[in-house]
Amino acid sequence: MKYLIFTLFISFFPIISNAQINLSNLDEKVRNDYLEKLSIEVIKETGPDYLKECNTIVITGPLVYSIKDTGVNPDKEFVLCFGRKYYLVRFLDVNNDNKEVSRVCVWEDDGEPASVDYRNGWGFEFIHKPYKEFIKLNRKIQYEEPYHFDDIE
Repeated sequence: MKYLIFTLFISFFPIISNAQINLSNLDEKVRNDYLEKLSIEVIKETGPDYLKECNTIVITGPLVYSIKDTGVNPDKEFVLCFGRKYYLVRFLDVNNDNKEVSRVCVWEDDGEPASVDYRNGWGFEFIHKPYKEFIKLNRKIQYEEPYHFDDIE
């Protein structure tokens, strides 16, 4: 019987792990833990050096995505996101007058990252390409053999 239950659990694990999480249905402590862990993972993948400078994490939201969150001429994918709610996870440096080191936006309805921004003005948005696809592509590019100019004749 234990073997049967274990087998059923293992067979459903991929379905459970790929399930989207509606953050509005979670308890505040569980939601904040999820947002903190996910944001740390996003920063480790996209800009790990910024995590070293962080002393404090501040979570605000839900906020409503609007045109002020985009550029001057947002394209179709951005416009479709207008009205969606998101949580803002800010990483602050207490030793430097609470200046913001980085920020991660996470959609409320599916628990997926929407964007990550850094103090230097750089960042990544996950609206055109979802975070999981972005990370697969990013890892593939990092580990490919670099192009050598010596090969050109």
